[in-house]
Amino acid sequence: GGGRLSDRLTARAGEELDLECVSEGGNPAPGLAWLVNGEQLQATESQKNTKLDSGLWRSVSSLKLPVSRTDNGANIQCIAEHPALDAPNIVSIQLEIFYPPRIEVSTSKSGPLAEGSEITLTCESEANPPARITWRRLESGDSSILSSSPHLQLTSVGREDGGTYQCTAENELGLAK
Repeated sequence: GGGRLSDRLTARAGEELDLECVSEGGNPAPGLAWLVNGEQLQATESQKNTKLDSGLWRSVSSLKLPVSRTDNGANIQCIAEHPALDAPNIVSIQLEIFYPPRIEVSTSKSGPLAEGSEITLTCESEANPPARITWRRLESGDSSILSSSPHLQLTSVGREDGGTYQCTAENELGLAK
């Protein structure tokens, strides 16, 4: 899976990318290597070198790379090393990984609240593409949206404000509550 946008390669978390690095025209064949965020990875298959009619070589290295949310922004490099080169030839591409939201909810105060006090509920979402956040109060009979901001501020809290508040984060790939 995966698609390519200029120097970015897009994929969804959980997919496996089939990457190929091709070098043509060297003699002898170059050595090809893969780096992900500066760390060398082993090619999935041994490098295939084919001698062309011109007497020069075509070299291909393949890499199967399973991706997760933690790979978003990772830099993949293919490096071609050859005795005739002063420095290796390097081709880079950046990964953009799409994944559903994960949320973390926090409050500005813990424990029971005194009437008349103020509290802020915060819903932090990690998602790509960014998630839409909504706050609802579940006990109110209707579950109308109280806020579409990550922060829900309740001022001058009274008994009638007691209950369960729910944060929802949603993008094209999923929903978290």
